[in-house]
This record gives sequence, structure tokens and C-alpha cells, in this order.
Amino acid sequence: MIKPFAMLAMVVCLAGCAEINRATTFLEGLGLSVTEAPETRPLQAALNPAPFPRRDELRTIEYTSLSSGTPGQIRILQRGNTISASQEDGCFWRRHADWFAPSKSWSNCGTSKTWQTASAEVRVVDPLYPLKLGASGVYQRVARSATGAVSARTTRCSVLDAVEVVGSSGKAAPSYVVECRDGRRVRKTWYAPGIGPVAYVQRHRKRGLEDAWQRVF
Repeated sequence: MIKPFAMLAMVVCLAGCAEINRATTFLEGLGLSVTEAPETRPLQAALNPAPFPRRDELRTIEYTSLSSGTPGQIRILQRGNTISASQEDGCFWRRHADWFAPSKSWSNCGTSKTWQTASAEVRVVDPLYPLKLGASGVYQRVARSATGAVSARTTRCSVLDAVEVVGSSGKAAPSYVVECRDGRRVRKTWYAPGIGPVAYVQRHRKRGLEDAWQRVF
């Protein structure tokens, strides 16, 4: 005999799961995946703290989209203490040689007519490095758009976990899981010391998933 509480839970699940299943079927019908994270497994050995990235650590990224399965590339060039990146959608940005820092300039990025192109002053309030479990960092940015808008924002980053990210070849990359929040977006990076970002997911507070990819390795 099914108890009343269990019956209620079943009804709620059937109603909610039906909506989830319909959404999943719709996405799959468009050839899209609902995956928003890479395949991971527990660490096989302890992961040492990671210092500020070496000069050659942030380099061009060949990736596969976690939402569509299509390949892509982020071309990265480092000059001195600055990295520049060109994305396939036409977005170009620059930031200090730190993947987690807010960008100090960008052009043709996003859908906002006000903020597609801008420059910014970025200040490190609390260093995130060395990366290790429990580490946190704070960045402050004052941005000025090409249209004259001004915005000040604080980005807070935390190292939440350490796992092995499994690549398409079956190889594993021991990585720190770093989450950065600025009140509008949540950016999560699986960062492998000596390699750089091996997976990345970005969600907007209102628009939902904006980016999700895993490096090919």
C-alpha cells in the first residue's frame, strides 16, 4: 500500500518530471545537449597549490561545446602581464594574465548594445593565488562602455573543489574548481595547474546558460 505522503511525492514528481522531460526532448530535438559540466572523477592523488600561471600556461584553447557538441577555439596571446583572446563569435577581450580576473577591455562581446564594447580599470583587492581548496579572491572593476555608460562591480572567486576532469581521450586532468560571482553572472572554471582552463561554464542571472565548453585533451 502506498502511503499518502509517498503518493503526493509521486504526483509532484510526475508533474515536474514531465516538464523536465519535455524540455529535454525539445533540446535534443534541436540537436542540443543539456550537459552543463564536464565528466569528472575523484582525485587519485593530492593536488598541490597552484601558483600564479606561468607565461605559457594561458594559451590557445581547442574545445568542444558542452551544449551542442561542436568544436571551437579561443585564440589566446600573452604579452607581458596581459592576455588577449579572440573568440569565434567575434568577441575580443583583454585582461591581466589571470584567467579569473575581470576583463580590462572588450569589443563585440555579448548582445547588449550598451556594453558590447568597453574598457575598465581592474584592481585586485584580495589575491586568489595560490589556488588551493578554500582559497578566495576579490576583484573590483569600474567599466566605461563605448556608449558612455559606467558600471562598478565586485567579483568574488572561490576554490570550491578539486577533481579530475576526464578528456575525450580518456586522459584525466587534476583540476581546481573555481567559481566567480559578480552579481550578474556566475562563472565556473575547472583549472588544471600547468595546463590552464580545461572546462568552463558561464550562467547569466536572467538569461541562463551563456557558455559551456571543455578543452580537447
